[in-house]
Amino acid sequence: MGPNVIVPGTNTTLTNYRYGVDPAPVIPPASHDLAPGSTGRIMDSHYRNPYTQQMNFGFQYAPNNFSVIEVDLRAGPRPA
Repeated sequence: MGPNVIVPGTNTTLTNYRYGVDPAPVIPPASHDLAPGSTGRIMDSHYRNPYTQQMNFGFQYAPNNFSVIEVDLRAGPRPA
């Protein structure tokens, strides 16, 4: 990179570009074509993102001021 490199989208040379003062450089859009000599990878059409669901339920009962009865239920996938 030399002093005559133009900052994309600003028409300003790199040596004259003022960070935070001049407009931010424009990022070019992504290309949909592969570069020559590269290979692409196609995703399986039946691929599904993994997900998990979990449900928790709890109940507490205090028969007096000194004790508590508690029941908890957890429904979901079992740990491996």
